[in-house]
Amino acid sequence: MKKKVDHVASFLGQKVNVVTKIMLEESQTEGETSVSNNQPMVFAGVFIDYDDTFYFVGDETGEIKQIITRSDVIALQIDPDSVESEDQEIDKNLN
Repeated sequence: MKKKVDHVASFLGQKVNVVTKIMLEESQTEGETSVSNNQPMVFAGVFIDYDDTFYFVGDETGEIKQIITRSDVIALQIDPDSVESEDQEIDKNLN
């Protein structure tokens, strides 16, 4: 029997974007023209903890700001801005 690998644990303590199935509808009307745009709701913050049902996202102090149902999550992504700042810090330390 294969052992289940928990990849979610590697996100703990990281700044993340949690992309969900929850859709936000944005509508704009100019004159007789109406444009609608649906986009998934994205929660940004530090990935604090998780269990079988929820992801807990908060701020750098560890305070939980959002509790997101795991079944609503499409993707869990490292925040690209945090990766760039870490790369800049590494470059600064190397020079």
